[in-house]
This record gives sequence, C-alpha cells and structure tokens, in this order.
Amino acid sequence: MKKVKIVLRFIVEIILTVSIVAFISLYTISSKIFSEKYVLSSLEKANYYDEVHKLLESNFEKYIGQSGLDENTLKDIVTKEDIKKDTEKIITSIFDGLKEDISTKELKNRLHDKIKKSVNKNNLSTVDENAINEFINQICNEYKSTISSLNYESQINDIYSSLMKYIKIAKKVTIVSIGISIILLILLNLKRMYRVLTNLGISILASGLILTILNIYFSTSIKIDYISILNDQISGVLRSILKDILGVILFNGILLIIVGLVFIIGANIISNLIKFKKMQKKEMYEQ
Repeated sequence: MKKVKIVLRFIVEIILTVSIVAFISLYTISSKIFSEKYVLSSLEKANYYDEVHKLLESNFEKYIGQSGLDENTLKDIVTKEDIKKDTEKIITSIFDGLKEDISTKELKNRLHDKIKKSVNKNNLSTVDENAINEFINQICNEYKSTISSLNYESQINDIYSSLMKYIKIAKKVTIVSIGISIILLILLNLKRMYRVLTNLGISILASGLILTILNIYFSTSIKIDYISILNDQISGVLRSILKDILGVILFNGILLIIVGLVFIIGANIISNLIKFKKMQKKEMYEQ
C-alpha cells in the first residue's frame, strides 16, 4: 500500500507539473500575443509609428521625381497621429472582426491643397486636374498598402477567434487539473499533511525549472534579433513581443523555483519540528 501511494504521488506530481507549465504558457500567450491592448502598447514601445512614418516619406519620394512637383509637396502630408489612428483600426479589425476601411479622404484633400500651392495655379485645366487626381490616387494607394501590410485582417480574425476558443478551454482544463491534483495530494497525505507541501513544492520547483530551461532553449536556438517578417517595422514589433514573452517566462520560472524551494524547506522544517516534539514526548514518558 505504501509503494502504491508513492507511485500515485509521483504520477500526481507529474500531472500537476505539466498543468502548471501549460497554464502559465497559455496565460502568457493569451495575455500577450492575443491581447489587443498589449499589441497596441507593443507598437508604441517599438516606435512602430515613427518607423512607418519614415518609411512612408521614403516611399513617397519615388513619386515626386515622376510628378515634377516640388519636394516639399509631400512633406508632412501624413502625420504620426494619422498612422496611429489607422493602425488601431486595423488591429481592431483583427481582434474584433469589425472591418474598418482606412479612409484617405483627409489625405486627398490635404495633398490636393498642397499641390495647388506648389503649382501656384487657382484654375487648373482638365488635363492637369486628371494628372493630379491620378498622382493623388497613387500616393493614397501607397499609404494604404504601407499601413495595411497584412491585408488579411478578416482571415487573421478567424484564426484568432478559433485559437482563443481552444485556449480558453485549455486554460479551464489546466485549472481543473491543478485543483484535482492538489485534492488528490491532500487525500494521499491525510496522516501527514505536511507532505502535501513537499509534493506541491516538488511540482512547483519542477515547473519553474522547465520554464527556465524553455527560456534558455528558445533564447539560444532562436536568433530573435534577426527575425524578419513582412517588413522591418512589423519585424521590430515581433522581436519586441518575443523578447517580452521570453522575459515573462523566465521571471515566472525563477519565481516558481523560489516558491517550490520555500514549500520544500517549509515542509522539512515542519517535519523536523514534529519529530522533535515526538522525541520530547518519548523522553518524558521514559522519565
């Protein structure tokens, strides 16, 4: 019976360890990659809007030479606030499934006014007006294609919704698994409850070690600083998010190691105190 209990405790400890690692991993992913608020803060943190603004100005330059207009015509026609507002629309479309098109009405009006001042004409001919409209459309299309690099918001939202559904189910399963494991450990240690702390400590310590090892493995095997996807701006945001996630995993790993050690040491102290009291009682009876 004693050997059976030892085996059962070992099995429950493994289940609890896996459940803790799974829960922390799922929680980290859902609170980071699958959080609209977090993604928006990551864009800000990675200077995404500044970088896109620089990219747009660079992309606009190739149209100026063809148009024959003054170089200052396209200067500051798009602000960082415009980029931020339209980017937030795209992110909202991805997370909420609400399709919000990027409006270029203000950009068209702003650009039209600047072109008029540049050519210094109040009454444009039909040919000039058509050429200007074509030029404005080119600039607006360039703006939209640069801002919306993904262009697959609805498809990404479908994938996001499906993954979040499974993640929520998995999180509930891991919470239930953790709860049942703790109850089983209590039942298996009814006569010596302090052993529950030892068993919990072992599982928590093992979970911390696994998370720490995972952090070390991914940090060394994946060259995060060299990750490139779609464009430099999105790549920069992705690198920032991955580093943040690895940092959270490492923090949780170290925290769990400390908590696990505290539980194990605490259980040993309690065990020694109990043994000491028993020895005292035994000595008293012998006297």
